[in-house]
Amino acid sequence: MWYGSGVNEFQAIYPCKTKNGSVLENIEFNKFMIPGYQYSYSDSIPDWMRATANVARSNGALNLNFEHMLSKVTVVIDYNNITLDDKAVTNASVSKIFTRVQYCEAVTGADGKVTIEAYQKVPRYETDGLYVWTNNTADETNKKASTSAIVAPGAYTNIAKASIFVGSKEEEIVLTVPNGITLEAGKHYTFTLNSSISHDQATISSVNVTDWTDGGNTTVEHPAEKVIPYVTFTSNEEVGFKMTTKNEYSDFIISGLEYSVNNGEWKTIPSKGMSDADTFGGSNGNLRLRGKNLNGTATYDENYATISFTSSKSSAKVACTGDIRTLLDYENYNTVYTKDARFFNLFDGCTQLTSAPELPATDLANYCYYEMFKGCTSLTTAPKLPATTLAKSCYNSMFSGCTSLTRAPQLPATTLANCDYCYSKMFNGCTSLTTAPELKAEELAGYCYTEMFSGCTALTTAPELKAEPLASFCYADMFSGCTALTRAPELKAEILADFCYYDMFSGCTNLESVTMLATGVSAWNCLKNWLDGAGNSKQISSRTLKVNSQTEYGAIKSNLPANWQAGATGAKILDKDGNDITSTITSSSSN
Repeated sequence: MWYGSGVNEFQAIYPCKTKNGSVLENIEFNKFMIPGYQYSYSDSIPDWMRATANVARSNGALNLNFEHMLSKVTVVIDYNNITLDDKAVTNASVSKIFTRVQYCEAVTGADGKVTIEAYQKVPRYETDGLYVWTNNTADETNKKASTSAIVAPGAYTNIAKASIFVGSKEEEIVLTVPNGITLEAGKHYTFTLNSSISHDQATISSVNVTDWTDGGNTTVEHPAEKVIPYVTFTSNEEVGFKMTTKNEYSDFIISGLEYSVNNGEWKTIPSKGMSDADTFGGSNGNLRLRGKNLNGTATYDENYATISFTSSKSSAKVACTGDIRTLLDYENYNTVYTKDARFFNLFDGCTQLTSAPELPATDLANYCYYEMFKGCTSLTTAPKLPATTLAKSCYNSMFSGCTSLTRAPQLPATTLANCDYCYSKMFNGCTSLTTAPELKAEELAGYCYTEMFSGCTALTTAPELKAEPLASFCYADMFSGCTALTRAPELKAEILADFCYYDMFSGCTNLESVTMLATGVSAWNCLKNWLDGAGNSKQISSRTLKVNSQTEYGAIKSNLPANWQAGATGAKILDKDGNDITSTITSSSSN
Protein backbone atom coordinates (compact mmCIF):
# COMPACT_ATOMS: atom_id res chain seq x y z
CA MET A 1 0.00 0.00 0.00
CA TRP A 2 1.41 3.41 -0.98
CA TYR A 3 0.75 6.21 1.48
CA GLY A 4 0.39 9.08 -0.94
CA SER A 5 0.20 12.01 1.46
CA GLY A 6 2.76 11.05 4.11
CA VAL A 7 6.01 9.27 4.77
CA ASN A 8 6.38 5.70 3.61
CA GLU A 9 8.82 3.64 5.68
CA PHE A 10 10.61 0.56 4.41
CA GLN A 11 12.80 -1.89 6.25
CA ALA A 12 15.07 -4.62 4.98
CA ILE A 13 16.22 -7.55 7.09
CA TYR A 14 18.99 -10.03 6.36
CA PRO A 15 19.36 -12.92 6.98
CA CYS A 16 15.86 -14.33 6.79
CA LYS A 17 17.22 -17.74 7.70
CA THR A 18 18.47 -19.25 10.86
CA LYS A 19 21.97 -20.72 10.97
CA ASN A 20 20.69 -24.18 10.07
CA GLY A 21 18.84 -22.88 7.03
CA SER A 22 15.22 -22.97 8.18
CA VAL A 23 12.99 -20.05 7.17
CA LEU A 24 12.14 -17.62 9.92
CA GLU A 25 8.45 -17.29 10.61
CA ASN A 26 6.37 -14.37 11.85
CA ILE A 27 8.93 -11.76 10.83
CA GLU A 28 8.31 -8.37 12.48
CA PHE A 29 10.00 -5.72 10.39
CA ASN A 30 10.51 -3.37 13.32
CA LYS A 31 12.42 -6.04 15.24
CA PHE A 32 15.71 -7.79 14.64
CA MET A 33 17.79 -10.46 16.36
CA ILE A 34 21.56 -10.01 16.10
CA PRO A 35 23.06 -13.43 15.32
CA GLY A 36 25.47 -14.77 17.90
CA TYR A 37 27.69 -16.11 15.10
CA GLN A 38 28.85 -13.76 12.36
CA TYR A 39 31.27 -15.71 10.22
CA SER A 40 32.08 -14.23 6.84
CA TYR A 41 31.61 -17.56 5.08
CA SER A 42 28.09 -18.12 6.40
CA ASP A 43 24.72 -16.46 5.82
CA SER A 44 24.68 -15.16 9.37
CA ILE A 45 26.23 -11.74 8.80
CA PRO A 46 23.36 -9.48 9.89
CA ASP A 47 21.93 -6.39 8.29
CA TRP A 48 18.91 -4.30 9.13
CA MET A 49 18.20 -1.21 7.06
CA ARG A 50 15.55 1.47 6.83
CA ALA A 51 14.44 3.84 4.10
CA THR A 52 11.71 6.47 3.88
CA ALA A 53 9.99 8.03 0.89
CA ASN A 54 7.28 10.64 0.46
CA VAL A 55 7.62 11.35 -3.28
CA ALA A 56 5.55 9.98 -6.10
CA ARG A 57 6.54 6.79 -7.81
CA SER A 58 8.13 7.15 -11.25
CA ASN A 59 6.95 4.61 -13.82
CA GLY A 60 6.01 2.23 -11.08
CA ALA A 61 9.51 2.21 -9.52
CA LEU A 62 10.83 3.55 -6.24
CA ASN A 63 14.38 4.79 -5.68
CA LEU A 64 15.15 4.26 -2.00
CA ASN A 65 18.28 5.17 -0.04
CA PHE A 66 18.53 2.60 2.74
CA GLU A 67 20.40 3.45 5.92
CA HIS A 68 21.93 1.01 8.38
CA MET A 69 20.11 0.75 11.69
CA LEU A 70 22.94 -1.07 13.44
CA SER A 71 26.63 -0.25 14.00
CA LYS A 72 29.66 -1.95 12.53
CA VAL A 73 32.74 -2.57 14.68
CA THR A 74 36.21 -3.60 13.58
CA VAL A 75 38.90 -4.44 16.13
CA VAL A 76 42.57 -4.49 15.16
CA ILE A 77 45.41 -5.67 17.40
CA ASP A 78 48.79 -4.43 16.24
CA TYR A 79 51.16 -6.55 18.30
CA ASN A 80 54.44 -5.44 16.68
CA ASN A 81 55.75 -3.76 19.80
CA ILE A 82 53.20 -4.37 22.57
CA THR A 83 53.92 -6.30 25.75
CA LEU A 84 51.77 -8.28 28.16
CA ASP A 85 52.91 -7.68 31.74
CA ASP A 86 56.22 -6.42 30.27
CA LYS A 87 56.73 -9.56 28.14
CA ALA A 88 56.77 -9.39 24.33
CA VAL A 89 53.51 -10.49 22.67
CA THR A 90 54.18 -13.16 20.04
CA ASN A 91 50.68 -13.59 18.60
CA ALA A 92 47.11 -12.43 19.02
CA SER A 93 43.59 -13.17 17.87
CA VAL A 94 40.23 -11.52 18.39
CA SER A 95 36.98 -13.34 17.67
CA LYS A 96 34.50 -12.03 20.24
CA ILE A 97 32.92 -8.58 19.94
CA PHE A 98 30.48 -7.21 22.49
CA THR A 99 26.93 -6.12 21.71
CA ARG A 100 24.68 -4.30 24.16
CA VAL A 101 21.63 -6.41 23.37
CA GLN A 102 20.77 -9.27 21.03
CA TYR A 103 17.10 -8.43 20.43
CA CYS A 104 16.57 -4.99 18.87
CA GLU A 105 13.38 -3.01 18.24
CA ALA A 106 13.07 0.12 16.09
CA VAL A 107 10.94 2.71 17.89
CA THR A 108 9.81 5.77 15.95
CA GLY A 109 9.23 8.80 18.10
CA ALA A 110 6.74 11.65 17.58
CA ASP A 111 9.52 13.64 15.93
CA GLY A 112 10.04 10.91 13.36
CA LYS A 113 13.41 9.90 14.76
CA VAL A 114 14.11 6.22 15.17
CA THR A 115 15.89 4.77 18.19
CA ILE A 116 16.96 1.18 18.77
CA GLU A 117 15.79 -0.36 22.02
CA ALA A 118 15.89 -3.83 23.49
CA TYR A 119 12.60 -5.70 23.28
CA GLN A 120 13.96 -8.78 25.02
CA LYS A 121 16.89 -8.89 27.40
CA VAL A 122 19.15 -11.83 28.05
CA PRO A 123 18.94 -12.14 31.87
CA ARG A 124 22.36 -13.64 32.39
CA TYR A 125 24.17 -10.76 30.72
CA GLU A 126 24.84 -7.25 31.91
CA THR A 127 25.66 -4.36 29.59
CA ASP A 128 28.86 -5.10 27.67
CA GLY A 129 28.53 -8.73 28.76
CA LEU A 130 26.95 -10.26 25.64
CA TYR A 131 29.23 -10.98 22.71
CA VAL A 132 29.03 -12.39 19.20
CA TRP A 133 31.50 -14.80 17.65
CA THR A 134 33.32 -13.75 14.50
CA ASN A 135 36.23 -15.14 12.52
CA ASN A 136 39.70 -13.82 13.30
CA THR A 137 41.83 -12.56 10.41
CA ALA A 138 45.57 -12.97 10.87
CA ASP A 139 48.25 -10.89 9.16
CA GLU A 140 51.40 -12.61 10.40
CA THR A 141 53.67 -10.56 8.12
CA ASN A 142 52.64 -7.26 9.72
CA LYS A 143 51.82 -8.87 13.09
CA LYS A 144 48.19 -7.83 13.16
CA ALA A 145 44.95 -9.56 14.05
CA SER A 146 41.49 -8.21 13.23
CA THR A 147 37.80 -8.99 13.04
CA SER A 148 34.48 -7.23 12.40
CA ALA A 149 30.92 -7.59 13.67
CA ILE A 150 27.55 -5.89 13.47
CA VAL A 151 26.26 -4.83 16.89
CA ALA A 152 23.51 -2.80 18.51
CA PRO A 153 24.12 0.95 18.72
CA GLY A 154 24.37 2.57 22.13
CA ALA A 155 26.79 3.12 25.01
CA TYR A 156 29.78 0.76 25.46
CA THR A 157 32.74 0.42 27.76
CA ASN A 158 34.06 -2.97 26.65
CA ILE A 159 34.53 -3.59 22.93
CA ALA A 160 35.90 -7.10 22.48
CA LYS A 161 37.69 -10.08 23.97
CA ALA A 162 41.09 -10.98 22.58
CA SER A 163 43.49 -13.87 23.02
CA ILE A 164 47.02 -12.62 23.64
CA PHE A 165 49.96 -15.00 23.42
CA VAL A 166 53.38 -14.75 25.05
CA GLY A 167 55.10 -17.79 23.62
CA SER A 168 52.77 -20.71 24.31
CA LYS A 169 51.02 -18.95 27.20
CA GLU A 170 47.58 -17.55 26.34
CA GLU A 171 45.62 -14.86 28.18
CA GLU A 172 42.08 -13.72 27.34
CA ILE A 173 41.98 -9.94 27.63
CA VAL A 174 39.02 -7.56 27.67
CA LEU A 175 39.54 -4.56 25.35
CA THR A 176 38.14 -1.43 26.97
CA VAL A 177 37.50 2.17 25.95
CA PRO A 178 38.47 4.08 29.11
CA ASN A 179 35.80 6.80 28.98
CA GLY A 180 33.19 4.75 27.16
CA ILE A 181 31.79 5.41 23.72
CA THR A 182 28.33 5.63 22.19
CA LEU A 183 28.05 3.77 18.90
CA GLU A 184 25.74 5.40 16.36
CA ALA A 185 23.67 3.55 13.80
CA GLY A 186 25.17 3.64 10.33
CA LYS A 187 28.73 4.25 11.54
CA HIS A 188 31.76 1.98 11.21
CA TYR A 189 34.12 2.11 14.19
CA THR A 190 37.67 0.78 13.92
CA PHE A 191 39.33 0.24 17.30
CA THR A 192 43.08 -0.33 17.26
CA LEU A 193 45.13 -1.66 20.17
CA ASN A 194 48.84 -0.88 19.93
CA SER A 195 49.84 -0.18 23.54
CA SER A 196 51.18 -2.45 26.24
CA ILE A 197 48.65 -4.32 28.36
CA SER A 198 48.25 -6.02 31.73
CA HIS A 199 47.14 -9.58 32.42
CA ASP A 200 43.42 -8.83 32.62
CA GLN A 201 42.68 -5.67 30.67
CA ALA A 202 43.80 -3.58 27.68
CA THR A 203 42.81 0.00 26.92
CA ILE A 204 41.98 1.24 23.42
CA SER A 205 43.76 4.54 22.82
CA SER A 206 42.01 5.72 19.63
CA VAL A 207 39.11 4.90 17.34
CA ASN A 208 38.53 5.84 13.71
CA VAL A 209 34.94 6.56 12.69
CA THR A 210 33.59 6.38 9.11
CA ASP A 211 30.18 6.20 7.54
CA TRP A 212 29.20 2.57 7.06
CA THR A 213 28.61 2.37 3.32
CA ASP A 214 29.36 -1.21 2.29
CA GLY A 215 28.65 -2.31 -1.27
CA GLY A 216 31.23 -0.30 -3.17
CA ASN A 217 29.93 3.14 -2.28
CA THR A 218 32.32 5.95 -1.45
CA THR A 219 33.39 6.01 2.21
CA VAL A 220 33.13 9.40 3.86
CA GLU A 221 36.04 9.75 6.27
CA HIS A 222 35.57 11.51 9.58
CA PRO A 223 38.48 12.65 11.73
CA ALA A 224 39.73 10.04 14.16
CA GLU A 225 37.77 10.43 17.36
CA LYS A 226 39.84 11.55 20.29
CA VAL A 227 39.31 9.08 23.09
CA ILE A 228 40.06 10.84 26.36
CA PRO A 229 41.27 8.26 28.91
CA TYR A 230 39.36 9.61 31.88
CA VAL A 231 40.09 7.98 35.22
CA THR A 232 37.31 5.38 35.14
CA PHE A 233 35.99 3.01 37.80
CA THR A 234 34.01 -0.16 37.13
CA SER A 235 32.67 -2.67 39.62
CA ASN A 236 30.98 -6.05 39.67
CA GLU A 237 28.61 -4.82 42.37
CA GLU A 238 26.84 -1.58 43.21
CA VAL A 239 29.40 0.55 45.03
CA GLY A 240 29.27 3.99 46.59
CA PHE A 241 31.86 6.58 45.54
CA LYS A 242 33.02 9.30 47.92
CA MET A 243 35.79 11.87 47.80
CA THR A 244 36.71 13.59 51.04
CA THR A 245 39.37 16.05 52.18
CA LYS A 246 42.11 15.78 54.77
CA ASN A 247 43.33 19.08 56.20
CA GLU A 248 46.48 19.08 58.30
CA TYR A 249 47.44 22.74 58.44
CA SER A 250 45.03 24.73 56.27
CA ASP A 251 41.50 24.76 54.86
CA PHE A 252 42.07 22.52 51.83
CA ILE A 253 39.37 22.38 49.18
CA ILE A 254 38.76 20.19 46.13
CA SER A 255 38.92 22.27 42.99
CA GLY A 256 38.20 21.66 39.32
CA LEU A 257 37.10 18.01 39.58
CA GLU A 258 33.99 16.49 37.98
CA TYR A 259 32.48 13.03 37.88
CA SER A 260 30.00 11.21 35.64
CA VAL A 261 28.04 8.02 36.33
CA ASN A 262 27.22 5.61 33.48
CA ASN A 263 28.44 8.12 30.85
CA GLY A 264 25.84 10.61 32.05
CA GLU A 265 26.12 14.33 32.78
CA TRP A 266 29.26 15.69 34.42
CA LYS A 267 28.77 16.87 38.00
CA THR A 268 31.12 19.07 40.01
CA ILE A 269 32.65 17.48 43.11
CA PRO A 270 31.96 19.92 45.97
CA SER A 271 34.91 21.83 47.37
CA LYS A 272 34.53 20.10 50.75
CA GLY A 273 34.04 16.70 49.19
CA MET A 274 31.05 14.40 48.85
CA SER A 275 29.35 13.71 52.16
CA ASP A 276 26.93 11.26 50.50
CA ALA A 277 28.15 8.50 48.21
CA ASP A 278 27.03 8.35 44.57
CA THR A 279 26.41 4.81 43.36
CA PHE A 280 27.97 3.13 40.33
CA GLY A 281 28.84 -0.42 39.33
CA GLY A 282 26.65 -3.38 38.51
CA SER A 283 23.61 -2.19 36.55
CA ASN A 284 24.57 1.45 37.31
CA GLY A 285 27.54 1.42 34.90
CA ASN A 286 30.90 3.06 35.39
CA LEU A 287 32.07 6.25 37.10
CA ARG A 288 34.46 8.64 35.40
CA LEU A 289 36.57 11.48 36.80
CA ARG A 290 38.08 14.46 35.01
CA GLY A 291 39.65 17.69 36.12
CA LYS A 292 41.21 21.07 35.48
CA ASN A 293 43.70 21.58 38.30
CA LEU A 294 47.48 21.48 37.78
CA ASN A 295 48.00 20.72 41.48
CA GLY A 296 46.15 17.42 41.23
CA THR A 297 44.36 16.28 44.38
CA ALA A 298 46.85 17.44 47.02
CA THR A 299 49.07 20.34 48.04
CA TYR A 300 52.64 20.45 49.26
CA ASP A 301 51.58 21.18 52.85
CA GLU A 302 50.11 17.69 53.42
CA ASN A 303 46.51 18.52 52.52
CA TYR A 304 44.79 16.12 50.18
CA ALA A 305 41.62 14.47 48.90
CA THR A 306 40.99 10.74 49.31
CA ILE A 307 38.71 8.47 47.29
CA SER A 308 36.79 5.74 49.09
CA PHE A 309 34.25 3.09 48.13
CA THR A 310 31.39 1.74 50.21
CA SER A 311 29.46 -1.48 49.69
CA SER A 312 27.35 -3.87 51.72
CA LYS A 313 28.83 -6.82 49.83
CA SER A 314 32.26 -8.20 50.71
CA SER A 315 32.62 -9.46 47.12
CA ALA A 316 32.60 -5.92 45.68
CA LYS A 317 35.73 -5.07 43.70
CA VAL A 318 36.60 -1.88 41.83
CA ALA A 319 38.86 -1.70 38.78
CA CYS A 320 40.40 1.59 37.72
CA THR A 321 41.61 2.55 34.25
CA GLY A 322 42.56 5.76 32.48
CA ASP A 323 45.33 8.35 32.66
CA ILE A 324 45.81 10.20 35.96
CA ARG A 325 46.80 13.31 33.97
CA THR A 326 43.15 13.76 32.93
CA LEU A 327 42.59 15.03 36.47
CA LEU A 328 45.01 17.88 35.71
CA ASP A 329 43.70 18.91 32.29
CA TYR A 330 41.53 16.35 30.55
CA GLU A 331 41.54 18.26 27.26
CA ASN A 332 45.34 18.53 27.04
CA TYR A 333 46.43 15.62 29.23
CA ASN A 334 49.17 14.49 26.81
CA THR A 335 51.11 17.74 27.18
CA VAL A 336 49.96 18.99 30.58
CA TYR A 337 52.55 20.35 33.05
CA THR A 338 53.02 17.79 35.83
CA LYS A 339 55.81 19.29 37.94
CA ASP A 340 53.31 20.59 40.55
CA ALA A 341 50.90 17.65 40.41
CA ARG A 342 50.42 15.60 43.59
CA PHE A 343 48.12 12.65 44.24
CA PHE A 344 49.38 11.44 47.59
CA ASN A 345 46.99 9.31 49.68
CA LEU A 346 44.45 9.41 46.83
CA PHE A 347 43.44 5.74 47.24
CA ASP A 348 44.70 5.24 50.79
CA GLY A 349 42.81 2.33 52.33
CA CYS A 350 40.71 1.45 49.24
CA THR A 351 40.51 -2.25 49.99
CA GLN A 352 38.21 -2.93 46.99
CA LEU A 353 40.60 -1.44 44.40
CA THR A 354 42.06 -4.12 42.07
CA SER A 355 43.86 -2.03 39.44
CA ALA A 356 45.40 1.42 39.22
CA PRO A 357 45.21 4.26 36.68
CA GLU A 358 48.14 4.96 34.37
CA LEU A 359 50.87 7.23 35.78
CA PRO A 360 52.83 8.24 32.67
CA ALA A 361 54.31 11.54 33.91
CA THR A 362 58.09 11.85 33.70
CA ASP A 363 58.36 15.23 35.49
CA LEU A 364 57.50 14.53 39.10
CA ALA A 365 56.72 16.74 42.06
CA ASN A 366 57.99 16.15 45.59
CA TYR A 367 55.62 13.70 47.36
CA CYS A 368 53.62 13.27 44.12
CA TYR A 369 52.60 9.62 44.74
CA TYR A 370 53.32 9.40 48.47
CA GLU A 371 51.13 6.66 50.07
CA MET A 372 48.93 6.80 46.96
CA PHE A 373 47.82 3.13 47.19
CA LYS A 374 48.68 2.47 50.82
CA GLY A 375 46.56 -0.34 52.25
CA CYS A 376 44.94 -1.26 48.90
CA THR A 377 44.82 -4.92 49.86
CA SER A 378 43.08 -6.08 46.64
CA LEU A 379 45.49 -4.33 44.25
CA THR A 380 47.17 -7.04 42.17
CA THR A 381 48.95 -5.01 39.47
CA ALA A 382 50.98 -1.84 39.83
CA PRO A 383 50.98 0.87 37.14
CA LYS A 384 54.07 1.56 35.05
CA LEU A 385 56.41 4.22 36.44
CA PRO A 386 58.40 5.57 33.47
CA ALA A 387 60.08 8.54 35.18
CA THR A 388 63.88 8.43 35.05
CA THR A 389 64.41 11.53 37.18
CA LEU A 390 62.78 11.36 40.59
CA ALA A 391 61.77 13.82 43.29
CA LYS A 392 61.83 13.79 47.07
CA SER A 393 59.51 11.10 48.53
CA CYS A 394 57.85 10.68 45.13
CA TYR A 395 57.25 6.92 45.62
CA ASN A 396 57.51 6.89 49.41
CA SER A 397 55.12 4.23 50.84
CA MET A 398 53.32 4.18 47.49
CA PHE A 399 52.24 0.51 47.74
CA SER A 400 52.75 0.00 51.44
CA GLY A 401 50.45 -2.73 52.73
CA CYS A 402 49.29 -3.87 49.27
CA THR A 403 49.17 -7.49 50.35
CA SER A 404 47.84 -8.84 47.01
CA LEU A 405 50.51 -7.17 44.85
CA THR A 406 52.52 -9.95 43.20
CA ARG A 407 54.55 -7.99 40.67
CA ALA A 408 56.48 -4.75 41.10
CA PRO A 409 56.75 -2.19 38.27
CA GLN A 410 60.06 -1.54 36.54
CA LEU A 411 62.06 1.32 38.07
CA PRO A 412 64.14 2.89 35.28
CA ALA A 413 65.63 5.82 37.22
CA THR A 414 69.43 5.88 37.07
CA THR A 415 70.17 8.74 39.46
CA LEU A 416 68.58 9.52 42.80
CA ALA A 417 70.66 12.54 43.77
CA ASN A 418 68.65 15.06 45.83
CA CYS A 419 65.72 12.61 45.96
CA ASP A 420 65.68 11.78 49.65
CA TYR A 421 63.16 9.06 50.61
CA CYS A 422 62.21 8.51 46.94
CA TYR A 423 61.72 4.71 47.29
CA SER A 424 61.41 4.59 51.06
CA LYS A 425 58.80 1.99 52.20
CA MET A 426 57.60 1.71 48.61
CA PHE A 427 56.64 -1.98 48.96
CA ASN A 428 56.62 -2.20 52.73
CA GLY A 429 54.36 -5.06 53.83
CA CYS A 430 53.65 -6.35 50.31
CA THR A 431 53.44 -9.94 51.52
CA SER A 432 52.66 -11.46 48.09
CA LEU A 433 55.60 -9.84 46.29
CA THR A 434 58.07 -12.57 45.25
CA THR A 435 60.58 -10.71 43.06
CA ALA A 436 62.04 -7.24 43.39
CA PRO A 437 62.48 -4.90 40.41
CA GLU A 438 65.92 -4.02 39.05
CA LEU A 439 67.46 -1.00 40.77
CA LYS A 440 69.41 0.84 38.09
CA ALA A 441 70.49 3.89 40.07
CA GLU A 442 74.23 4.28 40.62
CA GLU A 443 73.99 7.51 42.60
CA LEU A 444 71.99 7.50 45.79
CA ALA A 445 70.26 9.94 48.12
CA GLY A 446 69.66 9.84 51.84
CA TYR A 447 67.01 7.30 52.95
CA CYS A 448 66.34 6.45 49.28
CA TYR A 449 65.74 2.70 49.82
CA THR A 450 64.93 2.74 53.53
CA GLU A 451 62.42 -0.07 54.36
CA MET A 452 61.73 -0.47 50.64
CA PHE A 453 60.93 -4.21 50.97
CA SER A 454 60.50 -4.41 54.72
CA GLY A 455 58.01 -7.11 55.64
CA CYS A 456 57.86 -8.64 52.14
CA THR A 457 57.63 -12.14 53.54
CA ALA A 458 57.33 -13.85 50.11
CA LEU A 459 60.36 -12.11 48.57
CA THR A 460 62.87 -14.78 47.56
CA THR A 461 65.23 -12.77 45.36
CA ALA A 462 66.83 -9.42 46.13
CA PRO A 463 67.91 -6.95 43.42
CA GLU A 464 71.53 -6.15 42.63
CA LEU A 465 72.80 -3.07 44.50
CA LYS A 466 75.05 -1.27 42.03
CA ALA A 467 75.40 2.16 43.57
CA GLU A 468 78.55 3.67 45.04
CA PRO A 469 79.21 5.84 46.97
CA LEU A 470 76.51 5.29 49.55
CA ALA A 471 74.34 7.83 51.35
CA SER A 472 73.19 7.99 54.95
CA PHE A 473 70.37 5.52 55.74
CA CYS A 474 70.28 4.54 52.03
CA TYR A 475 69.68 0.80 52.69
CA ALA A 476 68.48 0.97 56.29
CA ASP A 477 65.80 -1.71 57.01
CA MET A 478 65.65 -2.38 53.27
CA PHE A 479 64.94 -6.12 53.65
CA SER A 480 64.03 -6.35 57.32
CA GLY A 481 61.50 -9.09 57.96
CA CYS A 482 61.94 -10.73 54.53
CA THR A 483 61.63 -14.22 55.97
CA ALA A 484 61.79 -16.03 52.59
CA LEU A 485 65.07 -14.38 51.53
CA THR A 486 67.94 -16.89 51.62
CA ARG A 487 70.70 -14.92 49.89
CA ALA A 488 71.54 -11.28 50.43
CA PRO A 489 72.53 -9.08 47.49
CA GLU A 490 76.28 -8.51 47.22
CA LEU A 491 77.30 -5.38 49.12
CA LYS A 492 80.17 -4.10 46.98
CA ALA A 493 80.64 -0.59 48.35
CA GLU A 494 84.09 0.01 49.79
CA ILE A 495 83.25 2.94 52.09
CA LEU A 496 80.12 2.90 54.19
CA ALA A 497 77.94 5.87 55.18
CA ASP A 498 76.16 6.69 58.44
CA PHE A 499 73.42 4.11 59.14
CA CYS A 500 73.66 2.84 55.53
CA TYR A 501 73.14 -0.86 56.44
CA TYR A 502 71.27 -0.23 59.69
CA ASP A 503 68.79 -3.14 60.30
CA MET A 504 69.20 -4.06 56.63
CA PHE A 505 68.56 -7.82 57.03
CA SER A 506 67.17 -7.91 60.54
CA GLY A 507 64.54 -10.61 60.91
CA CYS A 508 65.49 -12.41 57.69
CA THR A 509 65.23 -15.71 59.51
CA ASN A 510 66.12 -17.93 56.52
CA LEU A 511 69.14 -15.95 55.34
CA GLU A 512 72.07 -18.26 54.59
CA SER A 513 74.58 -16.15 52.64
CA VAL A 514 75.86 -12.56 53.01
CA THR A 515 78.66 -10.80 51.12
CA MET A 516 79.88 -7.46 52.49
CA LEU A 517 83.19 -6.26 51.02
CA ALA A 518 83.63 -2.82 52.60
CA THR A 519 87.04 -1.74 53.84
CA GLY A 520 85.87 1.52 55.42
CA VAL A 521 83.39 0.70 58.18
CA SER A 522 83.87 3.59 60.58
CA ALA A 523 80.74 5.54 59.64
CA TRP A 524 78.28 6.14 62.47
CA ASN A 525 76.15 3.01 63.16
CA CYS A 526 76.66 1.86 59.56
CA LEU A 527 76.25 -1.82 60.54
CA LYS A 528 74.11 -1.50 63.62
CA ASN A 529 71.66 -4.46 63.94
CA TRP A 530 72.17 -5.27 60.25
CA LEU A 531 71.94 -9.06 60.82
CA ASP A 532 69.95 -9.19 64.05
CA GLY A 533 67.59 -12.17 63.93
CA ALA A 534 68.90 -13.21 60.52
CA GLY A 535 69.58 -16.85 59.67
CA ASN A 536 68.28 -18.11 63.00
CA SER A 537 65.53 -20.36 61.65
CA LYS A 538 65.71 -23.96 62.84
CA GLN A 539 65.73 -24.95 59.19
CA ILE A 540 69.06 -23.20 58.61
CA SER A 541 72.00 -25.49 59.28
CA SER A 542 74.77 -23.23 57.93
CA ARG A 543 75.52 -19.57 57.27
CA THR A 544 78.24 -18.06 55.07
CA LEU A 545 79.64 -14.56 55.53
CA LYS A 546 82.04 -13.20 52.92
CA VAL A 547 84.17 -10.18 53.86
CA ASN A 548 87.13 -8.41 52.30
CA SER A 549 89.71 -9.99 54.59
CA GLN A 550 90.38 -11.15 58.11
CA THR A 551 91.19 -7.54 59.04
CA GLU A 552 87.73 -6.34 57.99
CA TYR A 553 86.14 -9.23 59.84
CA GLY A 554 87.82 -8.03 63.01
CA ALA A 555 86.53 -4.50 62.37
CA ILE A 556 82.90 -5.60 62.07
CA LYS A 557 82.81 -8.47 64.57
CA SER A 558 81.16 -6.35 67.26
CA ASN A 559 78.24 -5.76 64.88
CA LEU A 560 77.76 -9.46 64.14
CA PRO A 561 75.23 -11.59 66.04
CA ALA A 562 76.71 -14.69 67.61
CA ASN A 563 75.36 -17.04 64.94
CA TRP A 564 77.29 -15.14 62.22
CA GLN A 565 80.64 -15.15 63.99
CA ALA A 566 83.50 -17.57 63.40
CA GLY A 567 83.21 -20.49 65.76
CA ALA A 568 79.41 -20.53 65.82
CA THR A 569 77.81 -23.80 64.78
CA GLY A 570 77.43 -23.84 60.97
CA ALA A 571 79.12 -20.42 60.50
CA LYS A 572 81.69 -20.05 57.71
CA ILE A 573 83.74 -16.93 57.01
CA LEU A 574 85.26 -16.34 53.55
CA ASP A 575 87.58 -13.64 52.25
CA LYS A 576 86.97 -11.69 49.01
CA ASP A 577 88.65 -14.43 46.97
CA GLY A 578 86.42 -17.10 48.44
CA ASN A 579 89.04 -18.60 50.74
CA ASP A 580 87.68 -20.11 53.95
CA ILE A 581 89.30 -18.16 56.81
CA THR A 582 87.04 -19.44 59.58
CA SER A 583 89.70 -21.57 61.24
CA THR A 584 92.31 -18.81 60.96
CA ILE A 585 90.01 -16.34 62.72
CA THR A 586 89.11 -18.86 65.40
CA SER A 587 92.71 -19.72 66.00
CA SER A 588 93.71 -16.03 66.19
CA SER A 589 90.96 -15.42 68.73
CA SER A 590 92.10 -18.29 70.92
CA ASN A 591 95.64 -16.95 70.92
